[in-house]
Amino acid sequence: MEKKRSFGITIISRLEMVFGLLGLFIVFPCLLIFLFGSESDGRVDALAIALTWGIPSFTLLIMSELTFRLKPAGRIMHLVIPIILIILFSLQFSGSIYSLLLPDFDKLPFVVAICLLLFLIYFFTRPKVKEQFK
Repeated sequence: MEKKRSFGITIISRLEMVFGLLGLFIVFPCLLIFLFGSESDGRVDALAIALTWGIPSFTLLIMSELTFRLKPAGRIMHLVIPIILIILFSLQFSGSIYSLLLPDFDKLPFVVAICLLLFLIYFFTRPKVKEQFK
């Protein structure tokens, strides 16, 4: 019996696939600079950028493919990774809830990211979505 994938899961997994591929397109030139560039080209900076973008992009690609194929590991990754990221983002705010409420434009991307991560947690804990991954 073939599993039926919902429209929401299809959209989420394909968007994650696109963002993961975009991240890898950033990584490859940086790796080329690191491998073949000189010190004046910024080899160390290129490696730092490659690692900073490469690891999350590769994880996003794996997570999106597992989700698209309705593997239970994809759903679990969508629950575990956002929780880890929310904890890391919260540490970025120096552990104070008041710093979230202060109008500082540097924190706006983190607040948006936390809202998106909370949406993913909500979406993948819904009973209809749980049923699709069985």
